[in-house]
Amino acid sequence: MYLKKRLHLLMMVCLLTIIVAVFPVHAMAEDAMPPSYQKVEETDTLELYVDRSTGYFALRDKGAGYTWWSNPIDRDADKISKGLSKMKLNSLLFIKIIDQELGNEAYKTGQHSSVKVQKIPNGIREVFHFPEEKITIPLDIVIAEDHMSVTIPVKDIREEGSKKILDVYVLPYFGAGGPDDEGYLFVPDSSGALIHFNNGKYMYSYNERIYGRDKAFVFDAMKINKNDIYLPVYGLKNGNHSFLAVIQDGDAIGSINAMANGYETSYNNIYSSFTLRSTDIQYISSTVSQKVIETTDPAVDRIEIQFYPLSGNESDYSGMARRYRDCLTEEMGATPLEDSKSPIILDIYGAVLKTKPILGLPFNVTEPLTTYNQSARMVKELKESEVHDMVVNYINWEENQLSNKIPAKIEPLSKLGGSDELKKLTKYLDSNDIEFFGSVSLISFAKNGNGHSIKRDAVRSLSQELSAQYFYHPVTYEKDLSKTTSYLLKPNKLANTITKLLPSFNKQDIYGISVGDVGSKLYSDFYRKKPVGRQETRNLFEDALKQIHSGNKPIMINGGFAYSLPYARYINNAPVKSSQFLIFDESVPFYQIALSGLAYFTVPAINQEASPTKMFLKAIETGSLLKYSLINRNPAMLKNTELDSLYSSNFDAWKTDIINQYREAKSVYEKVKGSRLYSHSKIADGVFVTRYENGLSVIVNYLDEAYLYEGFSIKPLSYLVIEGSE
Repeated sequence: MYLKKRLHLLMMVCLLTIIVAVFPVHAMAEDAMPPSYQKVEETDTLELYVDRSTGYFALRDKGAGYTWWSNPIDRDADKISKGLSKMKLNSLLFIKIIDQELGNEAYKTGQHSSVKVQKIPNGIREVFHFPEEKITIPLDIVIAEDHMSVTIPVKDIREEGSKKILDVYVLPYFGAGGPDDEGYLFVPDSSGALIHFNNGKYMYSYNERIYGRDKAFVFDAMKINKNDIYLPVYGLKNGNHSFLAVIQDGDAIGSINAMANGYETSYNNIYSSFTLRSTDIQYISSTVSQKVIETTDPAVDRIEIQFYPLSGNESDYSGMARRYRDCLTEEMGATPLEDSKSPIILDIYGAVLKTKPILGLPFNVTEPLTTYNQSARMVKELKESEVHDMVVNYINWEENQLSNKIPAKIEPLSKLGGSDELKKLTKYLDSNDIEFFGSVSLISFAKNGNGHSIKRDAVRSLSQELSAQYFYHPVTYEKDLSKTTSYLLKPNKLANTITKLLPSFNKQDIYGISVGDVGSKLYSDFYRKKPVGRQETRNLFEDALKQIHSGNKPIMINGGFAYSLPYARYINNAPVKSSQFLIFDESVPFYQIALSGLAYFTVPAINQEASPTKMFLKAIETGSLLKYSLINRNPAMLKNTELDSLYSSNFDAWKTDIINQYREAKSVYEKVKGSRLYSHSKIADGVFVTRYENGLSVIVNYLDEAYLYEGFSIKPLSYLVIEGSE
């Protein structure tokens, strides 16, 4: 009898050993909350637990039966992390600090601090105190009906010594995927990218600023082969569960950080960080430099990240994009489009400045590329070929934009036909229901005029120098001094510029305003007498777009950062692929899914691509409008001008292709019937399927050979449309 009991006990131990081996600790813990974790808040869908002694917390999705841990529950078994990496793994936040007296920088983690947990309405406040640095940081964690909100009330941060915070990194391992998990990290790089769990790319990590680099900083050399982050979001999918993180406050000072298993730890993690103060290098001579530190207090009141748990069919990147679409309407005021159309966008270039010798001296001379009359002729010829739906975006069509001045009013170019011919053009376009957007440069300028002075009105760097904007050579990465050097308008000057400009647009009967870089370029102004932080610039730019929108002027933006989206009717040059960093595994159209039904968006100019066919297919794959950059002249005359990249832009040479591609795309979009993009997925390398809410599926084959899909053969570099039920 005794022997039988011993054998029975031994069998139970073996069975438990097998279960632990097959089901790791972090998987087992989904249904089991450690005893030290106490429930502190609950809604109909979520529960929040916290270990008051450590501050570690857990978010439980009740409907999905899944728990998201602030830090991996089995992290003690990690064998890769050491030193600082190990401390980050065990921290809810870490900071980068600088000693203002010595200039030394250092990282400090939660392991260097004490934490106190306090109950607040709907959640908890965790107060981290770094005694050696005399820094205290509060972190609020609360839950609402469908999300968890993590907030740093920046105004409540205390810095009592010479050490100041440069950057704060929030929840670096929230929801991190382990070495045995299957899933991916969603990175908002350009249109979107995926980093698959455990992809073996442990030599690389991702760290990029939301809305791109701060343009107030000037570099002697810079690589330009990367894209910006347009949306303040990120996500993580683990098995059949995921979360979408949306940065609601502090987005303009934020960055996204991601790494796969092996880089610092055995986990796959993604998180956001925020720059509270900036540093720069000031060159006193060619060989002597010094570090310059932003000495003002942080120019933001709060940082807030909202985490939305998703599961089942909503847990992939398409589900994340649909959830962000809801955020755009519910939180940011974006409204659905009131019409359903599929026009082609014509970027028509009016003129260019070309250097020519006059009496032996070089002068910039205005060279017409497409006059007002010629623009009307282009549109007329396309309409005669049954291209009925077009939008004209006229660039370098008036004096101020051509000569790089901030405009105070529209000044038609005499070499394009003057005011009378411009009125004829606007009348013709209006009578044919063609939307006409006049492009203006509202924040970039290279010359004084119209009440604006470079010395007085341009932004400055931390070293108080004018923040000159250079073109950089694509091969050497050095400044291209043969191109125009421009400057950036102080953000608080923009509203007055728009107030002056709007009546001129109305007087000229121009349908809409193409605002250029206001929606795709962001910067600080470090002018010490009246500094403007990057977050404040973001808010001022949004106010400016709101000002135009409230004046009943439709807006076209270039690129399209998140804060500009609620006001845009058209997003020109929407991002269509990621920066394709080595750590990435896939590019995805998160941007297009999120914006579908809220604004019209285009691909880059098809006729300027190395493979126009593939860019046409990209439009079909992503539900984007076709776009072409056009002039009436031979592009050879653009050599050694600011527009020398428009090497394939002659209208007559492209007319037939434009007509044929319009007809082909129209046949697809008529079947879409105004339905929104629902999902996107990769079937095989080079083959993708896009589905719409009305059941329509579009399968695009980028391969050089046919692809068989559910009994259908899709030709090389072609696509298949399958109609279905909703």
